[in-house]
Amino acid sequence: MAFLNNEETISILNTIGENIFITDTNYNIVWINDYAEGLIKKIGEFINIYSKDELIGKNISSFHPENGKKQMKILKEGPFPYESTINLFNRFTANLVINRLIIAGELKGYILTWKDVTEYEQKVTDTLLALDESTMVVFTDTSGRMTFANNKFCEITKYRKKELIGRNIRMLNSNYHSENFFKELWQTITKGEKWSGVIRNKAKDGSFYWVQTTIVPFLNQKGEAYQFASIRTEVSHHKKTEEKLKKTLDELSHIKYALDKSSFLAILDRHFRYSFVNDAFCELTKFRREELIGKNHDILDSDYHSPDFYPKIFEKIERGMVWRGEIKKRAKDGSTFWVDTTIVPYFKEDKLQPYQYVTIQQDITSRKEAEEVLQRSEKLAAIGELAAGVAHEIRNPLTTIKGFSQIGFENQVYKNVVLDEIERINFIVNELMVLAKPHAITFSKRDIISIIKYIISMLSSESNLKNVQFIFQPEVEEIIVKCEENQLKQVFLNLFKNGMEAMPNGGKIHVNIHKEKNDVHITVRDEGIGIPPDKIKKLGEPFFTMKKEGNGLGLMVSYKIIENHRGTIKVESQLNHGTTFTVILAIEASH
Repeated sequence: MAFLNNEETISILNTIGENIFITDTNYNIVWINDYAEGLIKKIGEFINIYSKDELIGKNISSFHPENGKKQMKILKEGPFPYESTINLFNRFTANLVINRLIIAGELKGYILTWKDVTEYEQKVTDTLLALDESTMVVFTDTSGRMTFANNKFCEITKYRKKELIGRNIRMLNSNYHSENFFKELWQTITKGEKWSGVIRNKAKDGSFYWVQTTIVPFLNQKGEAYQFASIRTEVSHHKKTEEKLKKTLDELSHIKYALDKSSFLAILDRHFRYSFVNDAFCELTKFRREELIGKNHDILDSDYHSPDFYPKIFEKIERGMVWRGEIKKRAKDGSTFWVDTTIVPYFKEDKLQPYQYVTIQQDITSRKEAEEVLQRSEKLAAIGELAAGVAHEIRNPLTTIKGFSQIGFENQVYKNVVLDEIERINFIVNELMVLAKPHAITFSKRDIISIIKYIISMLSSESNLKNVQFIFQPEVEEIIVKCEENQLKQVFLNLFKNGMEAMPNGGKIHVNIHKEKNDVHITVRDEGIGIPPDKIKKLGEPFFTMKKEGNGLGLMVSYKIIENHRGTIKVESQLNHGTTFTVILAIEASH
């Protein structure tokens, strides 16, 4: 072939980035360009040829000997240009393009262009495998009949491939979407445009599933769609989560509406300033919303509660705990009202301190007023009962004094009786003074252990005579409480004397003291006869006593003193085994 002797032609063919082979009319190789060296090295080991010079004169059928005769027939008959994908030695894949070489109207041979697509084909194969594992793929024609479905599509729909191919994709319709939904979808893809959206389909077993779907039309040379590729990802779990979230939001919306109509809602920032109040809150407080937002919570303070009331609430909710209780507040017009209150702290994920507090309140003013009326009635009844008891208790010694006064005081025995009765009246009056309208009490920091030791020491002579032994072995040296010292001495004196009198034959009184969080618990346990259950609830009532010579005021006074110290007294008793009194007081913080 004379043109192969043209250096310019050869230079051009060598610079083309394709594997170019030129053959004669019988497909015997007569020339190979330089670029083809790479292809020859790949296939050389299979044909024992390792350079292009060794290939000159060889027939191309040696590249695929298993199909040589059949392939040669095709190559002789055409048509041309001839295009084919050939598997070389079951190892390599090449795209082959053959053009006839015609010079001066005469067939002189063939130009073969080879392109090694083995690596590309592997990438495509890998991609298809990956899709098959993770993505649903289905092809349909323009009428909606399925022409291809991958394994993932079959797995999700629960149909076998042979049950899908040739059937219309409408067989998966769940009847969830409207006709207009599919009409718009179909109009979009038939215009040659991509469509994306979420569809609910129905599987073979009747279950439903959601798929995020993208449908891509394949267009012919006229720009008309001739088939559609649908790429789908199952999103049933996400859709269920989305529906659950929507349901939850709807429920929260209903709850908020109900709360807004029935409760007083307010949100405080971390500095306890109002950042939100609902209409009901404004109506109750008689403030406009703009008058409250940004203001401190104490704008509604009624001055009813003790100075440490709010600090204790803040201490609790700042630690992330919910607080519940009753608060008395003052409205804009000066009127007061009571609210049953719940305060909930809210945290951000990366913060240890609350960033806001939500308060939910109910108006309980009517209930509190009714309780106050009831308490006043009970107080009046108690006063009447107290008056009757006082009259009875004082009348007896007065009668004695009156009688001895009439016969004179010459007899020393009579004189002593009169003095004892006067002392008894004085004691009753002093006890009643504690129960009278509270008077100013000066509290100071005192060691409760020292107070108990003092009373035990004071009673040592009497306890020895009655064969009573006090057992008191505190584990710490001191526990400080804020108190009126003499009043606490009176409480423990009453409790210790009651314990001694409950053991006429002697015994032990066990006194224990221990801390629980911010409180101190003092227990006084005797080994006496005990108190019947029906009598325990009457302890502390005026003039209720189980002793022959008692007047019942000692325990009543003790209860009142501890109440004034913001403490409590608890009683437990078992017949013939003894009684335990527990006094609970707040511990004074040390600085």
